[in-house]
Amino acid sequence: MTNAIPLAKPSLSEAERQAVLDVLESPVLASGPRVEEFAKSIAELSQRSCGIPCSSGTAGLTLVLAALGIGAGDKVVVPAFGFVAMANAVWSLGATPLFADCDPRTLNMDQSSVATLLEMKPRAVLAAETFGNPAGMPELEALCAAHEIPLIEDACEGIGGRISARPVGGFGRASVFGFYPNKQITTGEGGVIVTDDTRLAERCRSLANHGRGEDGSTFVRPGWNFRLDEMSGALGNAQLSRLDEILDQREAVAAQYTAQLSGNVDLILPSVETASRPSWFAYCVRLTGRWNATVRDEVIQAMAGHEISCAKYFPSIPQTPAWQGRCEPNACDTPVANSISGRTIALPFYAGLSSREIDLVCQSLELMIERATFRHRASPTDQIDGLEPS
Repeated sequence: MTNAIPLAKPSLSEAERQAVLDVLESPVLASGPRVEEFAKSIAELSQRSCGIPCSSGTAGLTLVLAALGIGAGDKVVVPAFGFVAMANAVWSLGATPLFADCDPRTLNMDQSSVATLLEMKPRAVLAAETFGNPAGMPELEALCAAHEIPLIEDACEGIGGRISARPVGGFGRASVFGFYPNKQITTGEGGVIVTDDTRLAERCRSLANHGRGEDGSTFVRPGWNFRLDEMSGALGNAQLSRLDEILDQREAVAAQYTAQLSGNVDLILPSVETASRPSWFAYCVRLTGRWNATVRDEVIQAMAGHEISCAKYFPSIPQTPAWQGRCEPNACDTPVANSISGRTIALPFYAGLSSREIDLVCQSLELMIERATFRHRASPTDQIDGLEPS
């Protein structure tokens, strides 16, 4: 069944289509001036001096870790609640992820959990703006600086966001953006690394191009083919010119969801810190603590039966089959992430989602929860995340 209301959809105009067609009529299809323009613009948006294009956000994380010399035997702190690419990037280099629990309100890494893991002498901390929420990033940057440990910002979900007048992408030693089609803006596949460290930038650029040196012909180190192509660069430039428009539209959708669902006692809605402007990557609600993953999955399946696509964002990474048994001892105790991950529901979310469609999503969601109430006769249980419904 093709759901009438998809989970995500890119916002594309005739300008994007024409930009890609222009590349196809040019002699340069691989990395070229459009790619460099895009990377430079992302760096400027982040108030950074260097922008390095790459083939994906995951590739960007891998490049930064490798450029920092992280490899076998090293440890890196990553979020337990977040997309698995962060842990995978660490693992791909032979290093070991240390999983930090999440803050129950912001869903970003819990500062005290990170502080505890710093006692295990990691080489770096990898942190993300979960669902585009930058809350806690300045404090995490200060914590890493106090311990003289590099912070790598996974900004893949947060382009255009700000906190305390600082842009997402401007924290830590380096930041990485990703532009998969479900993101705020897309290049199809693609990513950009931003940093003020020129030596780190040079190493990342070399590693992404088979280890070539500045002359383009001498191989100075082993590397990968993590380059970005011109079609993607052209698409990214056109999308970036519409970034404010797209972010405003997504913010309006989030506001409508919040207004319609705020009275539901079975739901906890996203929180926004007063000093921040999130960049809405997704709108994820979660069932209150009296519900469990079985009920959440039934609700999602029932929504699909009404042609409304929802998703489980995100699993707690240490609990996934891929990572069970792989965790470092004392580095996968993440009870909040484990609890929350079994109750989250990502609702359809994209620029251009109509008020009528939002009404239908909210009405259907509340109906499915009401049906679950009768079916399971749920009784209150301990709410490990400690939050009241929004």
